[in-house]
Amino acid sequence: MPDRIRVLYVDDEPDLLEIGKLFLEDEERFRIDTALSAPDALNSDTLPACEAIVSDYQMPDMNGIEFLKTVRKQHGDLPFILFTGKGREEVVIEAINNGADFYLQKGGDPKAQFAELAHKIRQAVARRKAECSRVKAEQDLRESEEKFRSLIDLTPIGIMVQDIATGTIQYVNMEGLRLAGAKSVDDFRGKDALTYIHPDDRQLVLESVRRRETETAANPVAMRLLTIDGRPYPVEVMSKPIHFGGVPAIMLLFQDLTARKQAEDELRAAYEQIAASEGELRSNLDEMVRAQKEREKSERNFQTLVDIAPDGIYTHLNDRFLYLNQTALRLFGASRADQLVGTNVWDRIHPSFHSIVRERVKRLTVDEEPVGQFDEIYVRLDGSPFDVGVTAVPYLHEGQNGTLVMFRDITERKKREKSCSQGQGS
Repeated sequence: MPDRIRVLYVDDEPDLLEIGKLFLEDEERFRIDTALSAPDALNSDTLPACEAIVSDYQMPDMNGIEFLKTVRKQHGDLPFILFTGKGREEVVIEAINNGADFYLQKGGDPKAQFAELAHKIRQAVARRKAECSRVKAEQDLRESEEKFRSLIDLTPIGIMVQDIATGTIQYVNMEGLRLAGAKSVDDFRGKDALTYIHPDDRQLVLESVRRRETETAANPVAMRLLTIDGRPYPVEVMSKPIHFGGVPAIMLLFQDLTARKQAEDELRAAYEQIAASEGELRSNLDEMVRAQKEREKSERNFQTLVDIAPDGIYTHLNDRFLYLNQTALRLFGASRADQLVGTNVWDRIHPSFHSIVRERVKRLTVDEEPVGQFDEIYVRLDGSPFDVGVTAVPYLHEGQNGTLVMFRDITERKKREKSCSQGQGS
């Protein structure tokens, strides 16, 4: 049997209160508490726990409208039904204008009128629960979108969204802006995407887009893009048809080949990991665009995209690990998430960097200032240190301010730098 709806019934006529309590509780769907006046109801211990109020209009000390105004001020949208023998039109209008959910007039067959009252109570309570669920869903969706935005802006791959119908650019992530030498997406939004493709490669791009209409695999294409000031740079591009803001679009993922040549081994390993999970990544990109309407799917996409990321990613709140992706677990020397989740983040940061990192965390979470990338030393579970390059952004977890961190092992780079430095010194 479903839980009973708890109702506070207020009327200065004790006999009517008793009759109403008997009728409503006879349905076995209500638990009725009573009060003989509005002040008694406002001071009762049952008011905070009730799910709806039924009140008479004409009562001593405080009438039903005054009671309604006080409830709205102190208890928000708690369902309120005015149940009274006063049927004047001005009373009805004033009740509705002050937020009464329903207005019922006493009189007639008691069984029929209390059946109608029971129906209105259930309707008002159901409507409030539905509204609370909608507000909670919207809040959860906003948090989900913030997670996706943080991840996409941290991704070391350029991402651009192009409107299919107009060919104009709708979105560019942080890495895409950096590669193009732009300051914000406003430098691109609404402009023809072909403008930023090398003239000799535009036909190649058009043919690739046409093939995407029949092919199921997003094959990488090598081409040259142009920076905001017209300088060419080589990239490898994958495309995927999506819907962006409800409109058909193409999502382009592009990686700077110049950077890959400069760090060939590291970037080849990262690309192989992405290529091995290509099917999941394409699915995640589709779900990411629909995140505004489907929070559950968005959370799954977020999890999958983070798990396959080539860099280590973790989140923490109150100095405790909340989540680590597979790369982060591997870099810390852990085989299972429970070896690190819930443990102190500072145990994995070398003591020589504690003061610096604490200042960076303060700037990020309290001062809300960007901190940029920073080289640190992390500590594995076996106690061995390793060099890392770290980037962090604010992260909202169930209404609390945490931190999302992306890092990669730069031990080899440090060794090369040290080797070069020693070579120059000799």
